[in-house]
Amino acid sequence: MSTLSKKSQVIIDLNKILNLEDSMEIKRMETEFESNGWCFVVLPSELILNSNLTKKLLKFFEFDETKSIYSQWQKIYGYSKMNHKEGIKLLTGSYFGQFANKGLVPVTLIEPLNYLSQVLDTVTKRLIELLDQHSVFHHEPSLSSLIERADLPLQDEHFGMLDIVNYFNMKSGFQPPKDGQTTDEVNCVPHYDPGLFSLSILSTHEGLQLKNLMNNEWIDGPLESNIGVIWLGEAASRITENRLKPGIHRVVYPQVSRPRLTVWYELCTIEQLKNISDAKKNELMDNGTVTFKNLPWLSPMTVLSEDETPKAGLFFCVNVTIRVLRSLSISMDSPCSSDIGDNTRFEELHSFTDIAVTGLIGCLPCLVLPITNWWTADGKL
Repeated sequence: MSTLSKKSQVIIDLNKILNLEDSMEIKRMETEFESNGWCFVVLPSELILNSNLTKKLLKFFEFDETKSIYSQWQKIYGYSKMNHKEGIKLLTGSYFGQFANKGLVPVTLIEPLNYLSQVLDTVTKRLIELLDQHSVFHHEPSLSSLIERADLPLQDEHFGMLDIVNYFNMKSGFQPPKDGQTTDEVNCVPHYDPGLFSLSILSTHEGLQLKNLMNNEWIDGPLESNIGVIWLGEAASRITENRLKPGIHRVVYPQVSRPRLTVWYELCTIEQLKNISDAKKNELMDNGTVTFKNLPWLSPMTVLSEDETPKAGLFFCVNVTIRVLRSLSISMDSPCSSDIGDNTRFEELHSFTDIAVTGLIGCLPCLVLPITNWWTADGKL
């Protein structure tokens, strides 16, 4: 694995876009999205987490012995814990108050997280409006059309999904794999997200890496407090017919063992939110291997059933949207969200359309790059 010097990495100034509507800066961002599906960004001062909030989050994860009371039975929203990480998942907008009233937000964090949620909503709403006005997502600016085509739940209000995760990083000190197929190798396998885009605003330790599709290298994410990352999701790739790439990212184990606190916000799709809340989303699949033709850097992956690999496994989802014949949907937990072994096997059936399928690798529910052939789980559509 190799990484580029950060000095050579393009960094987009969000302040120029949000405050000045700088068309040149928007074009630079669009170019990065067309090449790799992600870009480093200079964060507005409102999104730079102050040390007090960071300390409160670290204190909660490290010392609060009552963390589990902020959990749902299904471990969807609120606090949850897995073998290699723990975190808080919330929806913003009016949903934040509902979650707080239901006891899903730690009492000491309600006020600062409510403020952060409002800032993230404001910034991303402004950003999506400006990107739409400058025809980044389609030729004719129309925010209502973008919301409909991308399947975003933003007709009534703007909100997103806020994730705060503490990686334990019990493993460290070894060379990251070329890609990584299980949580034995990496904290989170290479994947991209289902939504329109995500904005990462904090990473306190090494681990996040993003795929440079131009040279097939993994790039270390920024650790500076004023630098964030925006990566596009499957929705952006789908509505632009892959002109804009989905941002592939992963989380590797660090060289030095130290917990990693990270915060990001995603503009989700309606289908994504339904899948996350679907208690019947798990389906055990047969053994086999998976190969994606448009991922030449990715070796064929062997996946085994839960009985044979109780700790690992690469999870795949395919999201089928019948009306556009593009995506196939089987939603399951992933190595990024658990360490049990629900696995899937995909077989190539036949070429169907230019953009026929979207496969899914990684975090629940995460979509993998659009490819030109139909794939299915053992022929079960």
